[in-house]
Amino acid sequence: MIAWVTHHLPSAGPHADHHLPGEFAGGAEMTDAAWRDAAPEPVTVIAPDDWQAALDADRVIITGTDLLTDEAMLALAERDPVLFVHHAQTRTPARRVLIDSASLFLVHTPVHLAHELQWTDPKRTGQVLSPLETDQIQPASKEPFAIWAQRWHPSKGPLAARMWAAENGVFLVMLFEAPRDEVLDTMAVAEHYVFLPLGLESESRATMEAVLSGCTVHANDRVGITSVPGWDDPAQLRDLLDGASARFWKLALA
Repeated sequence: MIAWVTHHLPSAGPHADHHLPGEFAGGAEMTDAAWRDAAPEPVTVIAPDDWQAALDADRVIITGTDLLTDEAMLALAERDPVLFVHHAQTRTPARRVLIDSASLFLVHTPVHLAHELQWTDPKRTGQVLSPLETDQIQPASKEPFAIWAQRWHPSKGPLAARMWAAENGVFLVMLFEAPRDEVLDTMAVAEHYVFLPLGLESESRATMEAVLSGCTVHANDRVGITSVPGWDDPAQLRDLLDGASARFWKLALA
């Protein structure tokens, strides 16, 4: 049995309603759902509140530590789990024990891994991008405007995007909390995509979608995907994304 401890997916346990709502609330949920659907053997999804149910499993996979207590992290560390994190981790003693004890510590990109290695010493590390349905993302005839598409938060750099647009004389369309189809349709015709966050973005799904949409991407080095060789070549990026689910499970089950 593979026990998958996560708050990104619905579980069947007694505390199933306690994890974050919405299976596809964001990129982490979409990524975990794709990995779950590609699993080569059955997995049991366990909510953080029910972490003790994972202790007797043959394998333990954890995707996200946000809702795990210190007690849970220390106990799960004894199972040498596979640990994947979608974003920069809060630096606590228990979380460090969990990362250092993992049989494999996975992140999306080199810049994120370098960030976590500043304070941890995992046994083995790996990197894997989020899977995307790349055949659904295609460029169209481009128009001379830019798009910024993120969750509305100062750390996502909305002001920096506006400043870039003003300095370059480019009309900027800002989309937040917009349906994904609307975002992709707008990216398909936008000439530019702007993302200049203030903090580390472990990967940035929207930036990858912009590359595949044929946008000229204007991103800073805080955007994790920019640390992946070939990230701005749509053909190379498509190859990486199309094989992402298989790569995750190959690493996790090695």
